[in-house]
Amino acid sequence: MSGIDNRKDILIILLALPGASAEPYEPIVGRTRLMKLLFLVERELNVRRRFSIRDYYSFEPYHYGPFSKDVFDDLDFLRNVGLLASAPGGPASRALQAETEKLLEEEDVPLESDTNLPTDLEERFELTPKGKRFYEDQLASSLPSDIRDQLISLKQGLGSVSLSSLLRYVYQKYPESAEKSKLSHLVS
Repeated sequence: MSGIDNRKDILIILLALPGASAEPYEPIVGRTRLMKLLFLVERELNVRRRFSIRDYYSFEPYHYGPFSKDVFDDLDFLRNVGLLASAPGGPASRALQAETEKLLEEEDVPLESDTNLPTDLEERFELTPKGKRFYEDQLASSLPSDIRDQLISLKQGLGSVSLSSLLRYVYQKYPESAEKSKLSHLVS
């Protein structure tokens, strides 16, 4: 039995747990959504302290709220070792494109001004069969039931809401994370 002792474990656990569908291993769609969920995992569940994780993601305010480049590095690592699969969803859904365009119009941000718009980041992240086995063999038994339930609640509650609703929640609850946001109107 292994323990939960690094941030990649938390990322794997988040992908292993049920979301809105209540099915285990529910993928998370969108980089922006995944980033905000990992931010909330620390802020609301304090996993760094609960599991003695010294190197949990350090989030900084950025264009769409809290951001950590380390999330992308860990996604690449987990893909490279075969625990995670991601599939570009191609162009984002029309609903997400329209929502993002509306959000940016409200702030008068030209769509061409940033190549990392949420519309470009509609990517589906999920555990591979090897990743599922790793979760079951190495992490599941080390996950206290109260934290498991809180993580499921977070993923079910905020993992499938609209992007603007998720950002609004993060910005309003943690306004310091929205200091550099291009969508600052969501704070009020």
